[in-house]
Amino acid sequence: SLTGNYIYERNKNKSYLSDGPLNPNYGIAMLATSLNQSILSPGFDAETGFESRWNADEYKTNPYFLINKQADYANRNRYISSAVVKYSLASWISLQGRIGYDFSKDELVSILPTGTAFSINRQGGINAYDQNHTSEFNSDILLSASRKLDEKWDLEFSMGANYRERRSTTEKLKGSQFKVPYLYVPENLITSTKTLAVSRIVTESAYYTADLSYQQYINLSVTGRYDIYSTLPSNNRGIFVPGISGSFIFSDLLKIRGMNLGKLRLDFAKTSGEPNVPYTTQIYYTANNEVNGIPIGGFSGDLPNYNLKPFTLNEMEAGLEFKFFNSRFDVDFTYFNRITHNEIINAKQSVTTGFTSAYVNLGETRNAGLELALGYTPLLTKTTKWQINLNATKVKNTLRSIDGNSNFTLTGAYRPLNANTALVVGKPITQILAYDYLRDAKGNTIIGSDGIPKRGDFIPMGGTMPTLYGGIVNSINYKQFNFSFLIDYRFGNKILSATAYYSYLSGLNKATLPGRETGIVADGVLENGQRNTISVPAYAYYPELATNISALSVLNGSFIKLRQATLGYSFTADFLKRTPFGSIGIDLVARNLFTLLKYSENIDPESQFSPTLGYAGIEGASLPATRTFGINFNFKFK
Repeated sequence: SLTGNYIYERNKNKSYLSDGPLNPNYGIAMLATSLNQSILSPGFDAETGFESRWNADEYKTNPYFLINKQADYANRNRYISSAVVKYSLASWISLQGRIGYDFSKDELVSILPTGTAFSINRQGGINAYDQNHTSEFNSDILLSASRKLDEKWDLEFSMGANYRERRSTTEKLKGSQFKVPYLYVPENLITSTKTLAVSRIVTESAYYTADLSYQQYINLSVTGRYDIYSTLPSNNRGIFVPGISGSFIFSDLLKIRGMNLGKLRLDFAKTSGEPNVPYTTQIYYTANNEVNGIPIGGFSGDLPNYNLKPFTLNEMEAGLEFKFFNSRFDVDFTYFNRITHNEIINAKQSVTTGFTSAYVNLGETRNAGLELALGYTPLLTKTTKWQINLNATKVKNTLRSIDGNSNFTLTGAYRPLNANTALVVGKPITQILAYDYLRDAKGNTIIGSDGIPKRGDFIPMGGTMPTLYGGIVNSINYKQFNFSFLIDYRFGNKILSATAYYSYLSGLNKATLPGRETGIVADGVLENGQRNTISVPAYAYYPELATNISALSVLNGSFIKLRQATLGYSFTADFLKRTPFGSIGIDLVARNLFTLLKYSENIDPESQFSPTLGYAGIEGASLPATRTFGINFNFKFK
């Protein structure tokens, strides 16, 4: 068999994120709510084309300037192909070979338009003029056998090998000051730099599986896999990971009235992995620009680690599955315990080392929890079916140890720089570290001589990953109509919010209302133990308070959302009798409809500007959540 796919993607003027330049939401979110945003239009001077400055911070770009002048593009061409050849050596054994090739070409153009306020002489520049070519080649061979040993025993066995190679070539260019205004090509730049980066990752694997079953209600499966990772040092490059699982369908023996299925599962598996980037185990030098005709070199800011090991995940899982009353009521209960050894992260380093970060093995982390899935069909007739499905996962995540003597390592920061995300021994991953109020032995807040509460310890404030999450799906089918909606929820996670910090600085947070006319006398005691009586103007008090006490920027990220609703109609067979179609369906789909519950004021609790572990839970001037509506047509030929 042969398959092929071609994907073309074109994006124009995607919004920038974070509390930085070119994000239109960064500055305008702090605009006084009594002002009409349109007073900033058109965002530039008609004669010069220069951005119209509207505040003291030139990095808070005028949003109308971006609307009218932004010139960014991100395009992708992707080709995916595969081929499979299978040959039956006998009725019970076969040999299969597969190859697959995935190639993508990405083009990214990010322009600082002519007239941008923070650019040199307002001549603009190019942030990125990049081309990336990525290819992945996959090939494997698999020998499979299936035999009935006797009337009660069945055996299935397979063994194979895989070769995966991933190559990437990235050409980057950036520069400043366009000679001719509005001509956004590299040749028009006064200064520019170019870089070329190439990488190659190879993974070689061999594996086997064996499944033994007895009368279809007892099953035992064993697996094994050996991987060799090119991204790791030669002395730690290969690893073997086994697995074993079993199941017992006891309902076939017990014959309990009303129970259609009763099943017990027990599984243990070990898996492994490698760094997500190559060349982390030793120093590789780069050729940079020239100085007075002499080329200079450089190297990565990542501290090399020749002792890097593949990470491993040991997982034990036990589950019970039931179906009752002709499958009208289903229960699936699972307990899991996952321990990760040597998880690989990019951790921050002190600049005194000469590096800014390093890929290190984390030590040991543990995830343990319960998963529950319930299914119920309260109504079932010839024309109507109503199904309710609920799932919930309760998980406890703990960082047990970090390699070395450290009890924590910093991972991410937000622009106010008075708090961090970090990995802390004994706490969930990733933890928010922030400054709380300084208190005396009696619990009183200590106030400084300036009338501002003093900063206390830099302490963990909570994890950025939820401890309870899941969803509820309702679906109703009535004749040719179908209606369904999904509610999902997340509880137990925290957010480090730059928006919260800036709302205090700009006086836009409701908490800054008290004392605007009279000044604020903070509730607490001075360092000498006397009651505080110092009055501070609100415009001075709240910015200093938010800077000192970064715990004010730590928000509760829990929420409940109406995530999706679908209304559909399927045409009857009689209607399609004289058409070439076997079925036609039309669905109206809406997503991100409502936030039913949240605790994070002023922001969407899902807002964050990076999906990576180090920056998980960090928010800054993000765009509001998008509500989308769509229509789906589905045609199937006879």
